[in-house]
Amino acid sequence: RTAYDTQELPASEGETVQLVLDDPESGWAWCRNADGREGWLPHRALTLD
Repeated sequence: RTAYDTQELPASEGETVQLVLDDPESGWAWCRNADGREGWLPHRALTLD
């Protein structure tokens, strides 16, 4: 069993975040915002530049 963090990152539409870790199997990505806060965002909420 592996411990993991289930914290979602609150983000607004159009906000730029840094992709830290991608988990394609789950459909979620661990991201960091401009304030340095981190958490999970669903792939459907992300647009890559």
